[in-house]
Amino acid sequence: TNTTATFSVGGLATRGVDFELFSDAAGKNALPSNQITIPSGSQGPVSVWVKGINDSFIEGNETVTLDPTAITSGAISSIGTGGHSSILILDDDSTLISIVPIDGTAAEGSSNTGTYRVTVGSSDVQEKMTVNYSLIASKNPSAVTSDVVVTANGTSTTAVTGPTTGSFTIDPGVTEVILTVSAVDDALVEGTEDHNLLLTGVVSNTGLLGVGINPAQQSGVVNIVDNDTAEVFLTWQSLADTTAMEPGDG
Repeated sequence: TNTTATFSVGGLATRGVDFELFSDAAGKNALPSNQITIPSGSQGPVSVWVKGINDSFIEGNETVTLDPTAITSGAISSIGTGGHSSILILDDDSTLISIVPIDGTAAEGSSNTGTYRVTVGSSDVQEKMTVNYSLIASKNPSAVTSDVVVTANGTSTTAVTGPTTGSFTIDPGVTEVILTVSAVDDALVEGTEDHNLLLTGVVSNTGLLGVGINPAQQSGVVNIVDNDTAEVFLTWQSLADTTAMEPGDG
C-alpha cells in the first residue's frame, strides 16, 4: 500500500502569495494540501518543489521551511531525523528613496519653517522602514546650542545640536513624508546659516535589500535666517594733553 505523510509549512513567506508547492519540477502539479504520497514498495525520496510567485512587492528575501509531521497511512511506520528543509525566496523588486527641499528657508523668531519632501519610488514596500540622516550646519558645525528641530509629518521630533544624526520612519505603502525644519530662536549672532540634510541609509526588520537611497537626490539645504543683531559702541577718551606740535625746522 502507499504511504501517506504530512508536513508543516513555516517561515516568513506566505503560501499562495509568495510561493506555491508542487510535486513536479515543471510546476504543473500543485500540492493542494500539506501531504505527500510514497508509492508502495518505494523508500522515496519524494520531492516537494517550492516555486516563488513573481510579484511587484518589495519585501526582501523570505524563507520557507518544510518539516515532516506524521505518517497517516501505509507501510512506513515512522519519520526519520533530519527532515527539516529551508528555502530562501529571493526578491527581485527594488525602489529608491529621495529627498528634495520644497521650502529652503526657516527663520528664527517666526512661524516660517523649511520643509523637505521625502518620496518612496513605489507603494509596494511591505514593511515599515527607518531612514537615517545626518544634518550639518555650514558655519558652526560644532555649535553647542541647538540650531533647528526636525519633525517628520508632525511627529518624531529630533532636536539637533551641531553635526548630528537622526532618523524617521515610513510605514508600509506610504510614498511621501514631509520633514519640517524649525529654527530655534536663540540669542546668538550667527547670520544666515545653511543646514544640509543628507539621507544616509534605510533599515527594516528583514533588511529590505531592494530599498536604497537615490544618489541623485540624497540631500538638500535649508537656510536658517538669524534674527539677532549686535550693537557696536564707540567712545572717546579725553587725554590730559590735548595739543600737538608740528616738528621743528631745525
